[in-house]
Amino acid sequence: MTLYHFCSAKCIRGIMTDGITRGMVPGYKLIAAPRGGTTGVYVVNKGWQWLTLDGEPNGQSWATSEVIKENRLEYRLTVEIPEKELDSLYDKEKFLTVFPNHAPLFDPWEGSKNWRIYRGNISKYWIKKAEHWNPETNEWEKYRKR
Repeated sequence: MTLYHFCSAKCIRGIMTDGITRGMVPGYKLIAAPRGGTTGVYVVNKGWQWLTLDGEPNGQSWATSEVIKENRLEYRLTVEIPEKELDSLYDKEKFLTVFPNHAPLFDPWEGSKNWRIYRGNISKYWIKKAEHWNPETNEWEKYRKR
């Protein structure tokens, strides 16, 4: 299955060396409070890599600069998930069976129907193409290691 992963210049070298390995899903859980009862805390669920069926940068509503300031659409990676690994690929409905309270990760975002989350690491060998966006030509160019 062909999917895409977008990333910034800050991430591309590590991805091309190690694969896509730093994905996570933010979460919230209740824990015992020091004086009894419960309190909510934010948690990070590591090992979930975000991908999309949409290879066009203008379809990536998640790529705001509100929290992360770098251009997360500077590089586009074409990823081929092997057929034997497709059970580890989640669409929204399957994902919500694991994290039932996480619909807000999808619901307000245009294009989220195209998002997929892979549980585990994506091997560098599954990355079939890496491209850099050239704003001067408005075209994707082959990634060149710098």
